Amino acid sequence: MEYNKSMEDIWKKAKENQEVLHFENFHAPSITWEEIVTFIYNESILNSGFEDKFKSGLVYENRTKGEAMGNLFTEGTYLLPQSQALHKFLNGVSDLMEKVNGSKDGDNCQYYDGPIGQYGCTCKLRWHIQGLRFSIGDKYIANHSDPCDVLYWQILGTSYWTINDDKVYKLNPGDLLYFNKEDVHRVTQDGPRVAIIIDGRK
Repeated sequence: MEYNKSMEDIWKKAKENQEVLHFENFHAPSITWEEIVTFIYNESILNSGFEDKFKSGLVYENRTKGEAMGNLFTEGTYLLPQSQALHKFLNGVSDLMEKVNGSKDGDNCQYYDGPIGQYGCTCKLRWHIQGLRFSIGDKYIANHSDPCDVLYWQILGTSYWTINDDKVYKLNPGDLLYFNKEDVHRVTQDGPRVAIIIDGRK
């Protein structure tokens, strides 16, 4: 995929044509396993109130097998930190977001001041970080669709995405996958993997 036109034009065209886009080595990650494990550890001890909300059933009402520790939701070996402002914690994420949005304005968006955009958006950019996904072992994500268009940036490990029961996309570190909210997808892996999910809000 060539990057010689604005990314906004690429997203718009892909949305109109219901395309899935796989950008190989879109943005090379400079994040190590040690940094990820440290981030996960810090999330597990943060006192954000998430743990209390989880126990009272105010969040993740449909998740019955997982548990919350600090600011971290765990479902077996699938770890979902609740912090979204990953550009403040992990190297290169701010540059990634500037690349997909065409602007650095999103770094200070109030979207990141509360849980999943609770306070709305002040930057008016298309893409906002949903969160980090860290999976150990052979985690399988069954067929589902998302409530918004998605970018998935592979940081470490490898994942395999089957879109609309058709083509399989193999994502290596640095790869970026774009798909529409209408696309049904499932995910497999052959070892530990770390990635960032980015939501399209337009």
